[in-house]
Amino acid sequence: MALTAGTRLGPYEILAPLGAGGMGEVYRARDTRLGRDVALKILPAEVADDPSRRQRFEQEARAVAALNHPNIVAIYDVGEGYIVTELVDGEPLRGAKHSPRKAIDIATQIAAGLAAAHDAGITHRDLKPDNILLTRDGRVKILDFGLAKVAAGKTGGVTETVTEPGTVMGTVGYMSPEQVRGSVTDHRSDIFSFGLILYELLAGRRAFSGDTSVEIMTAILKQDAADLPETVPAGVRQIVAHCLEKEPANRFQSAKDLGFALAQTGTQTGASSAIAKPRHWKWPATAVAGAAVAFAAGAFLLRAPAVPSWTALRLGGPELAWAPRLSPDGRTLAMITLVGEQSQVAVTHPETGDWSILTHELDRGSTNTLSWSLDGNRIYYDRVNDVPVGIYSVSALGGEPRLVLENAEFPEALPDGSLLVARLNSRSELQVNRYWPGTEKIEELALQVNFANPHPIRIFPGGREAAVIGQPIPPSQGQSIWRPYVLDLASGRARPLPAPKELEAGAVAVTRDGREVLFSGTPPGTWSVPATGRSAARALLPITSSVFGMDCAADGSLFLDQVDRPEELLRLGEGRAQRIAVSSQSATAINQFEVLPDRRVIWDQVIAGRSRLVSIDPAKGAAPLFDTTEQTSTPVTRAGAGLLAFLVGPPGKQEIAIGSLATGRIVRRLPFDKGEVSTMASSPDGKTLYCAAGHAIWAVPAAGGAPVRIRDGSAAAIDPDGRYLVVVMVEGASTRLYKVPLDGDAGQEIVVRGELRPVQYLGTRPISRDGRLLIGLASADSWFYHPGMIDLATGKATRIPTDFQGDYFRLSWTDDGQTMGVALPMRSSIWKFTPETR
Repeated sequence: MALTAGTRLGPYEILAPLGAGGMGEVYRARDTRLGRDVALKILPAEVADDPSRRQRFEQEARAVAALNHPNIVAIYDVGEGYIVTELVDGEPLRGAKHSPRKAIDIATQIAAGLAAAHDAGITHRDLKPDNILLTRDGRVKILDFGLAKVAAGKTGGVTETVTEPGTVMGTVGYMSPEQVRGSVTDHRSDIFSFGLILYELLAGRRAFSGDTSVEIMTAILKQDAADLPETVPAGVRQIVAHCLEKEPANRFQSAKDLGFALAQTGTQTGASSAIAKPRHWKWPATAVAGAAVAFAAGAFLLRAPAVPSWTALRLGGPELAWAPRLSPDGRTLAMITLVGEQSQVAVTHPETGDWSILTHELDRGSTNTLSWSLDGNRIYYDRVNDVPVGIYSVSALGGEPRLVLENAEFPEALPDGSLLVARLNSRSELQVNRYWPGTEKIEELALQVNFANPHPIRIFPGGREAAVIGQPIPPSQGQSIWRPYVLDLASGRARPLPAPKELEAGAVAVTRDGREVLFSGTPPGTWSVPATGRSAARALLPITSSVFGMDCAADGSLFLDQVDRPEELLRLGEGRAQRIAVSSQSATAINQFEVLPDRRVIWDQVIAGRSRLVSIDPAKGAAPLFDTTEQTSTPVTRAGAGLLAFLVGPPGKQEIAIGSLATGRIVRRLPFDKGEVSTMASSPDGKTLYCAAGHAIWAVPAAGGAPVRIRDGSAAAIDPDGRYLVVVMVEGASTRLYKVPLDGDAGQEIVVRGELRPVQYLGTRPISRDGRLLIGLASADSWFYHPGMIDLATGKATRIPTDFQGDYFRLSWTDDGQTMGVALPMRSSIWKFTPETR
């Protein structure tokens, strides 16, 4: 029986029906506690006693609760026989034919949501237009996970939905061949259904039709879809065809790759995958309308007035690969890959895909950067850990590595046999140096580079100049952003190149003719600027992932990596990692989080470039925390009973705020002008906040008043009894820990014993009552930072075992003694972009 207006389910008052389907009835309802309208879905009474239907209903609640993505409907609450989600102002994606441009925009958003679900181990299995809403402002929302298949061990311990062999699940017309057969399905089944939806958006009709369900399923199994209209670009038709391959192994193998292909396609050129077969996709410089960045006509070595376009090819080779460097003859590509947990130097031949590992040291630190000798016979690379360890070389054919220079990194070979390297100076700056191996002569140059940037130096043809992503020494007043420079190696003078304002430049490359400097940056993207600096930088490729390294070929082709490192919030224990949530933003922020006594987790969520704090309930999913239109963001910490301290306002204009957890309102604001707050902790009584900002630790009265400087420091945490702080000091590439009593006594350094070294990022509550500090640990035998623990009394450091491979940061204790942290997995592949002229 349908519910009538005024019916109450818990705190929710039914307002009107919204729709119904086999897996439930949906109503518009009013949350009487928070005064907002929501969507409430109930299991119909006539099937409420069916155990399998109830299992699927509960499965949907748990599956959606595990996801946190702007293209997936957010879940707010779960009750007895109902779930509550955000109310989306939009219409189902059905019935209308769209232009290729609009269809690609919609499809790219769907792919992004699917990628988040698949990363969380969730296969939707009922993807269709009725389960996708398009809001009035053009945003896609995927909903109805009632048939979701959840991988064992994912999403808070939820196990995989049990489906008997031969059971057909899904909606006729949008099933994959394996669903029609009742076979085992995985995320690639969703990719087939996605292809059917994209086909319908472009053609205005279904890909497979028939008078009966049997005829439709037979067509899915045995027939090819009719050709799309000629008005659809060839590349888009190829993407659809690749999604609709009958065999899962022949489709796109991930929604991430599918989304990347769509994002690069545009509306006037061809596109397809290059993973399983040597297929390509293209897009012109003028085709990407509405994107955050656009191409400039004539960019990147194409001097003719013809409009440039690009062909993109994902290269074969190791599963993980980054930092491509092309040999001087252009035939061999050097790269970095993982062997076990350690990074190594590898080479591949782009034309054949054959590859081999050249280095095999497991205990000398991680490889960070590589470059070729000018004759192409050797590859220079560095090994780094807590501090720069040294630069080595190895034959391009393999063999025993040779140590070239200790305590240096970022090698770049010059024609005379010398090297540009980076070394720590007396001020703990990573300064560019020129080193002559034959004479051991070292010359300091007037630029410093960023420790976190893996490829900041590149030599121009001829060896007279270098492109450097850096800052001058001494720094310019107010200089804080890493920018591109051209360094004259004879005079030592550096001149800045124009770059977009507020852009943090990353990897750098130089074209083979020396006319252009290319660089990546944050926010993600790639840019090209004339080496003369006489005109502005131009957006080059609309890359949405991070770029660690890139290189140029003589024909203008560009090799670059696509690196994806999503922030994942994990609970650790018994050697296993349980995913709590995945951030909707890029991974460079490594946000703090707070765990409340009721086990809710407070974390950042970024939508449309705006940050807001959300409360993540292990059983109910994420919900907005504070009733404000302003941006709210981490760091965050409890500030007394029922109160939370956090940041409010846009970047650069933030204040510290105190908010009530009971009312969701801001009760106090604390102006703070000492710099960007990177960590925040609170005294047990909530009267004092301890903030790290401007390379110092500050005590901020929670009731208001001037901040008091305690000491130098990069991060700080307080012990549970409020007796002392643990302060992290980053000195160059070294990280040191200090125990600072709050009763006025002098502090002392915590000398960490053994070969493990702490990472600078502290969680909100990393110190236990018995003096154990949770912190990420670096070691010489792993590229990743492991979760670890340091005994503050003895300095002994130990790893925490886990089955999740990634870098760990912001580790924190919960009130019940559990361990949580933010982890960054590593996904990376290398692509070749070739310019073409139409």
